[in-house]
Amino acid sequence: MICGTLHLGLITLHSILLIAGLARWEHRFVFPLEDQTTVSFWATALPTTIGTVYGSILVFLTQKLALNHNTRVAQTLTATHDSIASWAGLGSALATLYNQLSVPAYMLGTLNIAGYLACISFLHMITPAVISVPTFNATIFIPIGTSWLPKFDVVNSNATRDFMTVFPSQFLPWIGNLDSLQTLGLFNGSLYEVLDDGNLGKGNASVSAMGFNITCGYLPTAINASYSPDSGNDIFLDLGPFGTVYDVDVTKSYNPFTVIQITANNSIILYTTRDVLDSTGKRGPSLKLNQHSYTGDPIIPMQCLQCSKSLVPQSGTVTSPSRQLNASSLYPSIYKTQSLWRPSPLIDFSPQDSTLVGSDVWSSALTGPSDFVDLDQFSAQFTSIQEWVFSITHLGSVDQNYRYLMGYLDIDPMENVSEVTSLRLHEVENALSSLVATVFWIGGHIHPDVIQLDHTADTIEGVSYDPGIPPELVVGSTILGQEQLFVRLEINLLAIGLTLGASITLMMFCAPFLTKSRGHQSPIGSGLLHHIWFSRQYREQLACVSAGKQPTEFNLRTEGQQAVSLENSSPKRPVSTIKCRTHDLQGPRSSLQAEDKLISAHSSTNYSRVVCLALHIFLVLFHITLLGIFFTQREHTIVFPLNLQDVISFRTKFVATALGTIYYTMLLYLTQKLATHSNIRKYCTITTTHDKLSCWAGIGSSLSTLYQQISLPVSVWEAFSITAYLLALSALHVTTPALLSVETFNFSSSIVAPIQGGPQWNDSRYNTTLTYVQYVAEFLPWLRNLDDSQTQGLFNGSLYDVSTEIYPGGTANVSAVGFNITCGYISWSTVGAIGFGMYNVTLVPTSDYMIVEAPGSDILALHNPNSDNEPDLGLSNSIIGYTTNKLLDSDQNTGFPATDNDSDIPDLQLFKCSRAVVHQYGTLDTGTGRIIPSSLYPNLQKNHSKWDMYNSSDDNTNNSSTLLTGNSRLKCRQWATILSNLPFYGMILNGTFSVGSGDM
Repeated sequence: MICGTLHLGLITLHSILLIAGLARWEHRFVFPLEDQTTVSFWATALPTTIGTVYGSILVFLTQKLALNHNTRVAQTLTATHDSIASWAGLGSALATLYNQLSVPAYMLGTLNIAGYLACISFLHMITPAVISVPTFNATIFIPIGTSWLPKFDVVNSNATRDFMTVFPSQFLPWIGNLDSLQTLGLFNGSLYEVLDDGNLGKGNASVSAMGFNITCGYLPTAINASYSPDSGNDIFLDLGPFGTVYDVDVTKSYNPFTVIQITANNSIILYTTRDVLDSTGKRGPSLKLNQHSYTGDPIIPMQCLQCSKSLVPQSGTVTSPSRQLNASSLYPSIYKTQSLWRPSPLIDFSPQDSTLVGSDVWSSALTGPSDFVDLDQFSAQFTSIQEWVFSITHLGSVDQNYRYLMGYLDIDPMENVSEVTSLRLHEVENALSSLVATVFWIGGHIHPDVIQLDHTADTIEGVSYDPGIPPELVVGSTILGQEQLFVRLEINLLAIGLTLGASITLMMFCAPFLTKSRGHQSPIGSGLLHHIWFSRQYREQLACVSAGKQPTEFNLRTEGQQAVSLENSSPKRPVSTIKCRTHDLQGPRSSLQAEDKLISAHSSTNYSRVVCLALHIFLVLFHITLLGIFFTQREHTIVFPLNLQDVISFRTKFVATALGTIYYTMLLYLTQKLATHSNIRKYCTITTTHDKLSCWAGIGSSLSTLYQQISLPVSVWEAFSITAYLLALSALHVTTPALLSVETFNFSSSIVAPIQGGPQWNDSRYNTTLTYVQYVAEFLPWLRNLDDSQTQGLFNGSLYDVSTEIYPGGTANVSAVGFNITCGYISWSTVGAIGFGMYNVTLVPTSDYMIVEAPGSDILALHNPNSDNEPDLGLSNSIIGYTTNKLLDSDQNTGFPATDNDSDIPDLQLFKCSRAVVHQYGTLDTGTGRIIPSSLYPNLQKNHSKWDMYNSSDDNTNNSSTLLTGNSRLKCRQWATILSNLPFYGMILNGTFSVGSGDM
């Protein structure tokens, strides 16, 4: 009853597992990735342990039923012998099955037992692979902070307005150098929420966005133009209710591609000589100019557009870790593909709300501060084309807006002929939308340098403005659905299908033994006492077995071909017999054959002993080898793609279990065989021999025999030893599938990656390259606003190679160039006042001089040798700096200041510096694109200094002629020229740096 229930339970269990696998209920059991090894071990060990115990109980009960079944059927003694021998184990069953070839006494029964034990072994092999622990991407939802729109300063909103009017437009020339990863929060004409945390895994988050919708209409009011002889071609435009516009030059017939903007109370007015068409191809009406008393050049017809701004709430999705907006997710879209002309009075120009982005700040931010007279809250600011051509490095903020707008529209104001023959109204609106969003983004994310804020009075065309206070960003939060690697339990459907089939097959093999006996059951078993009792109880039935013959397997099985019934003591008539040529065993030839078989059996025993010992030694050596492999981690050299993890995990467990099962079956069979022979030769009680033979029937029998020692302890140690051996084999069965696990890891592979190095000369256009470098050097005041991701290739005083592609989790060895600056004092220099804050510094003993302006407190200035017609000081590879502060070395000493007896003249600390290029190398983090600071060698950062007189021999440090190390006659002053000519947005004190209070 119990045996049948256990078999049905096994089928039911596998059916439930199959249903669970099809429904994927096991996927609910999720574990962190770092626990994969532990979970994988237990997911293998627990099913194997349970399967081993369960299978042992099944074998024990089925074996017991099968042995009792032998007493209820009429069969030959050989069949009963084969049945008992087969239940000793799979090895014995296969050996008995092989013996059926010579004496086929119990073919079907032996096949049944061998099939049953084979199914048990198959379950042992497949069970460890039923449950695997693969990795998968799970979405976890975590709250994360965001930053979004710029807002007014909570204390002084007017200061924020002043800042937005002055500074954001100044950064427009550089915005094109930033890629999308460096302009997070900006997308075309929209601003979206930016995730605060940049160290995020792969995922998505819904964010809010705000679109700046620009709507433009034509001015229907007649425009009066008046002419002043003092203003050349410039005229005055009377825009009626919006006031008067001054200095508008509309006679530039050689440059008809200009788009210029002006502002008027929460709107901007653009005028252009280009044709602006709507989607129907209709051109807006031109300005009607009253040319009364005008005698200047012919006036080109122009269009005048007035544009308003409205806010459009949007939503979108950002991806991590890039934190960029998914363009297709932004809804509703404000990007226009069609337009229709309408008069501007039909457009609402009132501010949308009192927030920074909803107010009228946008219009003043685009046109910049005005130093013209305000008429009816109307202001205008213009920059002529000539200034663009001849003074491109000193453009005001308004000019930058023009350039951005025309660049967006693909109009080149420097060319007489443009590829763009006409403009579309919606293109202009899209361009303005992008410009407004960009200006607000700059205001919230890019702040000027501290010195630039402190000296704003000298930055914009000599007019003093309040620098204001940068806007703050609106903070918020969102929920990030982040993809993260986890591990989970997964039922292998193939394995569970095979084990379910094996369970059903087990039930079929066991069915013949489950019938209930109607009569008395003889206590037949595999123990020796059972055999003795059996021989005495059925003495008459066993009379056919001769005691005089040699007890070889063949002889005994041949003589046992007598069909008997063991349910009572009286023998039955043979149902069928197999003719045995007994006369072959009686003659001299038969005696010789028997003796040969005895010798062969003895040799076979010795051979089995050697093989058994060798297998045990090999097993120990194999595990020692595995330990060595584990400590050296040689198994980590075997690598597979991540998508093959499930397949490799299944195959690894299956192969390990299959080989282990076969190996341990051979061990058990040989050890069992040797132990049986040993029992015959040892002097001990019959009960001890019986117990030992019973123990070797299986783990279930051994545990039962060990339990029986409590009532009659005649062979405790022997039963314990055999049980321990079988338990050790069971432990090997359990742990063998878990010896190898398949884990995920980050694999390092070497690939050839493209890199970019330092800047190089354009040999054919040397002067242009130098001019360009001087121009882009104006970006220095903004440099500190950029984070590490925006300054790849720059680390302190070094330039390093950068990778053009991102390789997360990798490193690369790269070269670097370090700029080692060495400074010394200039001794015996005198200062003489010139006037207006200017001083003549004479360098002794050469009597060379230079004109400087004494900087204010905490200001360090670099001398420009090209100003004030100074003599050539021979600054081939050096630069002179000066300050009124004390510059102290590590010993708290100063250099020799340039002094004069006049107390009104400040003490100037002069120093001269040379540059040496140092070749370095370091390790690049290819995921972030940044150099690993500790890897950069040699390190040029100084933590100690000592004043010394400048050595002019340092001027000839580098002799190559590259852009970075050039020292030829034509290319000798690149770095010194660039530094000394740094314009600080109109400040006379070029290249200033802030120092601490008296210390450097």
